[in-house]
Amino acid sequence: MAMALKKKSEDIASGEPFMAFAADSESASVLEKVATATNYSVDRIFSGGIPQAITVLKDIDTPKILVIDLDGSDNPEEALGDLADVCDPGTKVITFGSVNDVGFYRHLIDLGVVDYIVKPLAADTLIATLEKLTKPVGPVPVENDRAKLHVVVGTRGGVGASTVAMNLAWYFAEEQGEKCVLMDLDPFFGTSALQLDLEPGHGMRDALETPDRMDELFLARSLTQVSEKLSLLCSEEGLSRPMSLDEVGIFKALDLLGDAVEEVVVDLPRSLVPASQSLLSGADVITLVSDLTLAGLRDALRIKAALKEWGATGEVKVILNRVGFSKTGELPLQTFEKNLGHPVAGQIPYDPDQFCRCLEEGKTILSAGNGKMKKAVELAAKHICGSEEDTKKGIFSKFLKKKGK
Repeated sequence: MAMALKKKSEDIASGEPFMAFAADSESASVLEKVATATNYSVDRIFSGGIPQAITVLKDIDTPKILVIDLDGSDNPEEALGDLADVCDPGTKVITFGSVNDVGFYRHLIDLGVVDYIVKPLAADTLIATLEKLTKPVGPVPVENDRAKLHVVVGTRGGVGASTVAMNLAWYFAEEQGEKCVLMDLDPFFGTSALQLDLEPGHGMRDALETPDRMDELFLARSLTQVSEKLSLLCSEEGLSRPMSLDEVGIFKALDLLGDAVEEVVVDLPRSLVPASQSLLSGADVITLVSDLTLAGLRDALRIKAALKEWGATGEVKVILNRVGFSKTGELPLQTFEKNLGHPVAGQIPYDPDQFCRCLEEGKTILSAGNGKMKKAVELAAKHICGSEEDTKKGIFSKFLKKKGK
């Protein structure tokens, strides 16, 4: 059981390596197991939340690591501000609580909290977080040394957004020599693994649905290795098992991937656009893939308007695919661009024979294609990659930044 709060702070030595506060007995029991497993004293686990922690810590040097339960506080963000007033600058704060909300999680990270774990508190999750804090510190990274986030969305079904995302990721890895992960966020009908003739991974569901249990090792086991530089995070779930893609899980995966890669390409199904405001708002580059139809133009404009409303800071680029598929059903390029408000970033011609051949061989267009189609895909990838000159940073700079501090 957690200790009752001590009446006198003199009973507690200053500069403790570890202290924890739990508002319920179940969490306290887990904390005791964690303390025992990590060689910390169970005597430094107390009952209560932030108010009790402030009472204990206000007259002593705060511990190197502080684990604290947010339950019981009417306004946890404000209470954390009060806690910060009594904490030394070097104290690392790990929080846990019952709130399972991506906005809450992101706000805590922005406040400087090391991690937030959703209850019920899991011993292995907390141990993994503690191990990260106590492992040897490497060289301090430069501010710009972080993974870049690209989100690819199709304005219409069947316009080839997954093909563009796949080739963009391949270009980063094989042409630019950068470590890249492609995340296919369609767990039921995604085609990334199929296009490369690979078996889809089996851990994406667990990784994204239980983010508090996700760590580097678990995520690494969920990846399918395509080449030395390119990995794929995807799944092929049974249609009888509904799956909810929680943005908290996506953010946690992006955070962990930021330690190991330089580029992350997210293949986002257009049906998930309304529920992915935070993901899109924080992307460095958003690539909309459309055809030259009136419906494609309409939905490109609708998505662009939504991005503006959501405060997206990334550069938005439009790629035209399947150009020439229907001479009678396509708008003139000049008309499309005039209504779009800017030139498109690339035009990929319709070439079903070449596409099917690449699909049969399990190859990308950039690796096995030829002629105009390959050249057009390469030019589109180069145009998208040219955005590294853009110095703007999305809100994911904290999530995707290289660790080591």
